[in-house]
Amino acid sequence: MSKLSSSLRPQDVLVVCKLFSFKVADEDWTYSGLGESVGISAGEAHNAVDRCRCASIVGAGGNIVRKNLRDLLTVAAPRIFYAVRGGLSRGMPTGIWAPPLLEKFERSGSLPTTWPCETGPCERGESVDPIYPSAPIAARDPLVYELLALVDVIRVGGAADRNRAIAMIDGRTSEK
Repeated sequence: MSKLSSSLRPQDVLVVCKLFSFKVADEDWTYSGLGESVGISAGEAHNAVDRCRCASIVGAGGNIVRKNLRDLLTVAAPRIFYAVRGGLSRGMPTGIWAPPLLEKFERSGSLPTTWPCETGPCERGESVDPIYPSAPIAARDPLVYELLALVDVIRVGGAADRNRAIAMIDGRTSEK
């Protein structure tokens, strides 16, 4: 891989979250299954895993380096793949409005944040571009949805919500 092609890309966040989900569930995976589960091709999934290996997020055998995953989700991804807000639209709830997080954050009358999309549960809210266009496909996995929504809390939330999201990612990614 050349230096330029080894830079992390937004789809790599989806791939590493799905790999983490496979590992948590103790499931075997293939590149074609990995790609299909996050809405990219098997070749793109393979390249994403390679980039994550180069970045020391994925180790031998697809094992996740949990501390580095935590750093990716809490520091790098929210800054490198910053949120682009849009107007009102219908879409899939994200951030503190995502179903996996509804019981974990307080909401005070603000509009939901949503990923504009045609599928999944749709609500009217303030649109925010997902880290990668196929995030709604990857979010069919509840753990991946939770992790991506937590990243969105960091991307668009207030300080208290960001700190809570970071703590929740810490709890998910710590060695057990």
